[in-house]
Amino acid sequence: MRKGRRRKGQHNQCQNFVTMPAGVSWPMYLKMLTASALAMFAGAQVVHNYYKPDLSVPEIPPKPGDLRTELLGLKRRDSEAQNSQ
Repeated sequence: MRKGRRRKGQHNQCQNFVTMPAGVSWPMYLKMLTASALAMFAGAQVVHNYYKPDLSVPEIPPKPGDLRTELLGLKRRDSEAQNSQ
């Protein structure tokens, strides 16, 4: 084919982006990746500001079993194991 003549449906080589297997171009993929990452970070910030977690670190670590966040099932299982011995 001569330079300057194009068939119907052909595009300029400079405008064609290499597409990924899903048929999405790299610029579109990068835009979507950036948008989803920014949305994730913004959502994490909103949740962090809403719940306001206690980020203070105690000087002396608590003894095992003193934390309220530990599972009660673990304590019960340990106590049952000690009682059976």
